[in-house]
Amino acid sequence: MKLGTLIIAFLSAIVFANAQKQEAHIIYDITMESDDPQVQAQLGMLAGSSLEMAFKDDLSKQVFSMGALMTTTTVSDRSSGKGMMLMSGMMGKYGAFMDVEEMMEDQDDMDVEIELVDETKEVMGYNCKKAIVIDEEGNETIFWYTDEITMPKTDGRFFKKGIPGVPLKFSVDNPQMTMVMTAKEVNKKVKKPKKVFALAIPEGYTEKTFEELQQLMNPGQGE
Repeated sequence: MKLGTLIIAFLSAIVFANAQKQEAHIIYDITMESDDPQVQAQLGMLAGSSLEMAFKDDLSKQVFSMGALMTTTTVSDRSSGKGMMLMSGMMGKYGAFMDVEEMMEDQDDMDVEIELVDETKEVMGYNCKKAIVIDEEGNETIFWYTDEITMPKTDGRFFKKGIPGVPLKFSVDNPQMTMVMTAKEVNKKVKKPKKVFALAIPEGYTEKTFEELQQLMNPGQGE
C-alpha cells in the first residue's frame, strides 16, 4: 500500500460531528510509527505532521499537514450547505467545492462501535474521558475527549459521531501503522473568523470537481 493511500485510509476512518454550538481553535502534533520496515522507512517524509482545527457555530475548518507529502484543507458552512477542499503537495495545488450534506451522508453510512470508558487523563490542563471506537475492519481508535468543548454540527473528518466532546488526544491503530495526535494548543476563540472560514479557492490553485480531487488524493481507490 502506498503511503499516501494509507494516510487517506486513516482520514476516512475518523469522523466526528456534534449538535451543540461552540467555538475553538486547536492544533495537534502528529506522530506515526510502524512495525513494517518498508512503511517505517517512508514515515520520514511525514516528520512535522500536524492537524489544525477551527470551528465556530455552523462553520468548521481542518488543515491536515502530512509533512512534505501533502496538506489538505477542508472548510464547511453547515448553514448554507457549502464546503471546499484544498490539496497542495508534490502533485500540485488543487481545490474543489463540495456539498456538505452529501459528504455527511456518506460518513453516516460508516458502521462503527463506540464504547465510552470510565477512565480519565489530563491533556493540556483538561480532564479528558476515554472512548474506544472500532470500525468495520476491526481497526481501533482510542480517544481522550473533554466535554468542556463541543463542536458544531458541521462536517469533520477527524472525529467520531457519538463522542460527547472534543478529543484532545487520540491514537489510530491498523495493521500497517499507528498514528497518535496530541493537542499542543487549545484556544476557545477563533481569531479573524471571516478570513479563517472563507470559501474561496486561493490564487495558484487549479479548480477540480470534488470527485476529481478525491481521485488525486487517493489514486488507488476503486482498484
